Parts: sequence; structure tokens; C-alpha cells
Amino acid sequence: MNSNVKQHIGHQVMAMIDRLGVSPLTRNYHLFYMCISNTDQRLRGAVRALGNSPTQADIDEVIEKFVPEALGSTFMRRQQDDVLRNLEGVLSKLNVDQLEAANFTGAVNNVSETLANQPDPQKVSPETLVKVAEALVEAGRRKVVAGNKTISQVESHVDELGKLRNEIERLRMIANTDELTRLANRRSFDETLATVYSKENRNSFGLVMLDIDHFKSINDTHGHAGGDEVLRVVAGCLRDCMRQDAFVARTGGEEFAILLKKTNTEEVRRAAERVRAAVENLGIINRRSNGTSGRVTVSVGAAMADDAETPKGLYELADGALYRSKDGGRNRVTLSGELGTDSTKRFLMYKR
Repeated sequence: MNSNVKQHIGHQVMAMIDRLGVSPLTRNYHLFYMCISNTDQRLRGAVRALGNSPTQADIDEVIEKFVPEALGSTFMRRQQDDVLRNLEGVLSKLNVDQLEAANFTGAVNNVSETLANQPDPQKVSPETLVKVAEALVEAGRRKVVAGNKTISQVESHVDELGKLRNEIERLRMIANTDELTRLANRRSFDETLATVYSKENRNSFGLVMLDIDHFKSINDTHGHAGGDEVLRVVAGCLRDCMRQDAFVARTGGEEFAILLKKTNTEEVRRAAERVRAAVENLGIINRRSNGTSGRVTVSVGAAMADDAETPKGLYELADGALYRSKDGGRNRVTLSGELGTDSTKRFLMYKR
């Protein structure tokens, strides 16, 4: 998807937000962007069903059903609230247990004082000994009862916390996965890029970006279902031809990104060329075109992290190299280091 198309969609999204009178929240922008640029008719129908004056709650229901990654923070916030509630429950039970322990200690101290205050500690009456024993037994009983109750209640909370942990992991996977291709999505890519950039040696990792050539023509010729099939097949190709430690993501539309760690410029160049050639040789079969084979190619741009000051800067360098590959005839690889300082920079529709 070229920059002019993205910008046009962006204008449509903002016009829709203004027309519906909804807040320009990031998740709303994401929903309407996906509605306009995607091929999911169910999503489009759900957005149309919102009417002309939807509430934010209505919009969030659609987001939660169709693009949960845009609502990932809300999912996590709900689960985090449950975790905090359970942790507070555990703390409360432990506080009760601690109080009973203090009561037991106090009872023991009272017994000691009682015995010490006897006129003749060697001649303690049987009645006094009985009272001492009863006090110790009762204090011990309360301590044991409270302890058993605390253990049972804490175990219950621990079980609940385990379930919540699994649910949080499931939601995190949903929030960070592109539903169509099963690759990481843009949210996950941004987070991973920022993490890698802060932890890795900048001289040892690079970013490769790819864009499927003439994708609009593919949709026009084979339908949106055909376009979706191309996206899935290309995504599978990227997974197959990259080494296991590579991070592969669909960053939006027909664009993909690959993070390569522990590498150098030549290795990045070879990886980018390997991906380009692998996609060109796919011979993708489109089910909606009676089994005919269509040639699909990608334009590729790459950059090394040590050429950028920030993750955003690295993204822009690779994106600029990708644009130069597009501008230079497509189905080719360009490295940002091969461009001059006056290289074209594309408008980035997706922002962190």
C-alpha cells in the first residue's frame, strides 16, 4: 500500500470520526481504518450497524469482537484488576493469620507473666495451672483454625491467579497476533523493536521491510478473498525462509517487517534477497480464479540499527529504502546505506 493510498484512507477515517461525532481515540481510529482498508464484510456490516451516533460502549463492543488488538489495553486492564483483587484477598488472609499469631504470642506472654507474678512460683495452685493450660490450648486452637482457613483461602486465590495468568497470556497472544496471517501484528512489532533497540548492540541487528507489489490489482482481479489468500501464503513464505530467531510481523495492509538480530549488513542483504526471491518463486494459486497461477512479487527495503538514533528512525530508514525499491521498478532490494541523505521518506500512517 503506497503512501498516497494510506494518506487517502487516513483522511476517510478522520472524516468518519467527525461524521459520527465520536472521540478520536487510537482504538477508534484503528477500527475505522481496518473497516475501510480491510476486506472483512462482517466488520464493515458491524460498523454500519453502529448508526449515525454510536456510543463509545457500542464501538468498543465492535472492537472487542473484530479487532481485539486495538482494545488490548482494556482486556489487560480488566485482567490486571482481577489479579490485584485476588492479591488483595491473599494479603487480607495473611494479615488475619498474622493477627492470630500475634494473639497466640500475647497469650503465651500473659501466661508467662501470670506464672512469674505468683508469690511462690514453686507452689502454683492446680487451679492456676488449669487456667494456664486452658488459655494456651484456646490460643493454640484459634491459631490452628485461622492458619488452616488462611491456607485454604490462599490456595483458592492461587488457583484463581493461575487461571487469570493463563487468560492474560491468551489475551496477550490475541492482542499481538494478526488474525489473518497469524504473524505478529503492528502492536507486537512496535514493542519488540523498542525492546530490541534498547537491549541489543545496535551494530548487530537490522530491519527488513516488504510490501507486496500491485496488491490493489490482485484484489481487483481475484477479489478480496484472493488478496487475503496471497497475504496468508506470503506470510507463510516469510516464516519458512527466515531463521528461527527472526521476528516476522505484518505491520499493516500488505506490508511486512522482519527483525534480524546478531547480524551484519551483508547478512541482512542476503536475507532480504532470499525473501524477495522466495516470494517471486511461489507461483501462488488463487482458489477464486479457477486454479490459475499468479506471479506475486515484493519490494524490499532494509536498514541497520546503528544508522538510526531511535526505533522510529530505524523504521523510517527501512521504509525509505522500501519506497526507493518501489520507485525503482519493484521486485528488488534496497538498503538504506545505498541511499543519499536526500532519500524520500514516506508518510507513516501507523504511529506508536
